[in-house]
Amino acid sequence: MRVPASAPVGPVKVSIDFSSWPALAQPYASGEITIRRLPVVPPEEAVSSRLQRTWQHPDRHSSFTSLQFSRDGKRLWAGGYPEGTVVVYDVENGSRLAQLDTGKSWRGSANYVHVTPDERSMLTTKERFAKIEYFDKDNQPMKRYTGAQSIRRWNLETGELLWTDKRPDQGRIVMLKLSPTGNVFVMEEQIAGEFPRSTQEQRRAFYGETSTGMLHPLPPNLSGFGLFSPDGKVFATFQKTSEDIVQSIHLLDGTNFRELASWPVAEPLSNCYFKEMTAKKQLLYQQQVFARKDKWKDTTTRLMMLDLSQAQSKPQILLPDLKNCPLARLSHDQNQLLYITKEGYQYELKQMDLLNPSKVRSTPLPSEPKRLYGSTCTQSHHGKYLALAHWAEIPKELLGEDQITPEQVGQPRIILVEVATGKVVETLVSPHAFLAGLAFSPDDKTLASSGQGCIHLWDLSHLK
Repeated sequence: MRVPASAPVGPVKVSIDFSSWPALAQPYASGEITIRRLPVVPPEEAVSSRLQRTWQHPDRHSSFTSLQFSRDGKRLWAGGYPEGTVVVYDVENGSRLAQLDTGKSWRGSANYVHVTPDERSMLTTKERFAKIEYFDKDNQPMKRYTGAQSIRRWNLETGELLWTDKRPDQGRIVMLKLSPTGNVFVMEEQIAGEFPRSTQEQRRAFYGETSTGMLHPLPPNLSGFGLFSPDGKVFATFQKTSEDIVQSIHLLDGTNFRELASWPVAEPLSNCYFKEMTAKKQLLYQQQVFARKDKWKDTTTRLMMLDLSQAQSKPQILLPDLKNCPLARLSHDQNQLLYITKEGYQYELKQMDLLNPSKVRSTPLPSEPKRLYGSTCTQSHHGKYLALAHWAEIPKELLGEDQITPEQVGQPRIILVEVATGKVVETLVSPHAFLAGLAFSPDDKTLASSGQGCIHLWDLSHLK
């Protein structure tokens, strides 16, 4: 349908004349459509000269959050999302050493590639119910979830499928965490079966043996959304009520998952999201506190730290409100909290000394209207630099569209910050991309970033 240039923006009534088709019983049709103004395509920017190479990925329309270099820097793993093709690249020449089709699936996390510490195998998940049905039973609205989703282990050198887990009544996998030792993993699933439509989704968590895929249930109501310590010796998690409210934080043995200690949550209505655990067993987590039982209204989210090495310790509030804080993480040496704040369209990088939380250094970041920072960032292996993704905001005219191309949004930038000084040392202008992944090489001389169906490699050898 061609819309006249003079047509106003907004809802309009449309009538179509089909009278020239005598076979139709209804010669006229009418309805209402919405005319929208096409967004202005952003002007092309010159790509930074630091761009060294670009590799094409088999998933032509995917973004890649699962970017990871091998310890020797000779290989790079890239997992396409949601198509699910994982490619092992030779960093020197860009050739594909292996290609694994793990199956297209939306996942609880786009970081679905879990490489074992020996770098010879990986675990992946498929996380969509095979079928969801709604029906009535005994005059009660019901829902039925049919599973058939699985955890799988792959040989990274040959692409061979080593095992698929054999749990009965497979539900929808919503998370998986691999231990730093690689011997065990923890997973959580939404249970398959028949349930009243009014009930919340039911979940259960397991720990599994990486060598065989055998699963063992965690105690009821303990969540799989936890964290291993850097040495893998303990696992921190939390216990929830049937109404999805966190009651307590628990520390488990990282081998047999027996309980070691627990800490009650003081607020009666709250939820937790674990972020990081230090070598000294300091747990960094977000806590959502709800004003009332209708919990998704009037919430406050704050950043907390809990010392898991002390049984009687109480959580410390690091940041009382994360409303305008898109990023918070620990520095490489775990002595500082690095976080971003937003005031209007001005962003600032804050660095808090964890031994003296009142000591905070603030550095303005490159900021402009309709550009934003998010949680896509990575630190160099020596902890000297922080790479931050700086995106163009999606135009309002495109919100709700089924498909948005990177060219409609604008080119992302990668901001490189020197952690010791907070100084911005470089701004890299990327080709058009939905930039979702960043990874430094082990020698910190190369930065990999995700593109649309490709991976970009940036030369950072000039940084000392």
